[in-house]
Amino acid sequence: MKNNKKLLISLTAIFSVFVIIAVFLMIWFWGDRYRDFRELKQEFDIPDLESGGSPQGLANYFNGEYEVTTEVTGADGTVTQKTEKKRQNFFFISSYMPKKQPSRVYVVGQETGYIGFVTLKNPDGTPHTGHVGGIAVNRDYLWISSQAEEKDENGKITEVGTVFVAKASGMKPEGSTASLPLIKEIIKKAQNSAKPDADNSITFTASFNAQGNASFLYYYDADMGASESASYADRLYVGEFYRKGDKYGTAESHHITTPASKNVLTEKKSGGDKNKAFAYEYNVNASNYTDNAFGLYTISFSDASEYKTKSGQGMPQIQKIFSLPDEVQGFARTTNGRLVLSISYGLKNSKLCYYDWDTLANTDYKTTPSKLYSELNEDKKNYEYEDFYREYGNGKTLPYSGQTLRVYFADSSTLLRTYDIPCMSEGLCVMKERGEERVYVLFESGAKQYKSFVRQVLKEVYSFVPDKRR
Repeated sequence: MKNNKKLLISLTAIFSVFVIIAVFLMIWFWGDRYRDFRELKQEFDIPDLESGGSPQGLANYFNGEYEVTTEVTGADGTVTQKTEKKRQNFFFISSYMPKKQPSRVYVVGQETGYIGFVTLKNPDGTPHTGHVGGIAVNRDYLWISSQAEEKDENGKITEVGTVFVAKASGMKPEGSTASLPLIKEIIKKAQNSAKPDADNSITFTASFNAQGNASFLYYYDADMGASESASYADRLYVGEFYRKGDKYGTAESHHITTPASKNVLTEKKSGGDKNKAFAYEYNVNASNYTDNAFGLYTISFSDASEYKTKSGQGMPQIQKIFSLPDEVQGFARTTNGRLVLSISYGLKNSKLCYYDWDTLANTDYKTTPSKLYSELNEDKKNYEYEDFYREYGNGKTLPYSGQTLRVYFADSSTLLRTYDIPCMSEGLCVMKERGEERVYVLFESGAKQYKSFVRQVLKEVYSFVPDKRR
């Protein structure tokens, strides 16, 4: 009897464990309905997930030109090829690959769907296998956030958040003497990526220190593609990701308690948030493309030749700093005065935080909550670039200081709405359609290494039009 009783207790315990696991799994996979996710619209498939890549960054280009070749059969049965030039909007997805394969950029046409991909190479021609993050493009430049390895005098190797830049290689279409702009080169090489002997690589031509861990990028096109050329109002945003711990930490000087204020929508007391990450705004250089390594304005002083990066190029000049909350994976600024942040980490729900950009980025210093960087630290120090030095005659080096650099705050005082959506939201971009600015959202949950245990596997890019409903 005692043995039977022990067996019954053991079986009951085992059954209870199975019930608990079953209930947990049911709640885990079906217990969260993501009410806000219903406001997002499915757009297009994330390409080539079966290859094991992890999609990270999302960018777009308006009304790009591409060539379509079709076979035409004549009345006599002769088959000829006909090439037509067409236009459509394009999307670009950066992805790092398994087993040290070269990182990739996938190209998707808004009308035609998946086009192909290009692989990335370092300036020395070796494959770029880094953990690529954000991506930004315009007609003449490609920017990718990743890491560069640096070795100190003791041989210790550290990874430095880096923005890698590519310009056109001089590729010329058959029968033409004019080189293709970079955007056309990327599209053309992506179209040829299925051909076994085709060169579908893009080689970086320059890089600069991202002043952080280089999580995301965003290219702000002020005229939303009305002109192919860059304008003086275009901007590049480079931002970092913070999560508590050494792996995803940020510099202590980036840890800021934002000013107390009233929320712009509810007028309730807000602000006072503990932000621990920075995003930097760079002005796009619209006048000096042929000589500019980065497509961005660089530091300009009487001794500007001494202000260089380690590569010997002039250092891109940070114009503004934006203080951000934790775990930002994507950043998108709209032309109608709004900011959206993609916030996620691991398997917990993602958030899309929607802010009043015109208020938080207000440049009227009498009313804006922005502060000089030097006002935000006890030592009253000016901002210092990590990879930027001027040589002095005594053999010492001093960092360049941005004395008038201001910090603006994305916090609860300008937050208009938070969308609760499935896990692993990543990069963002903005496309104008029928008078509306739609924000497109990329997800990583469809990657092979995650899809078996995430609550909702998303293999598509989604979009939404943000609103202020709370």
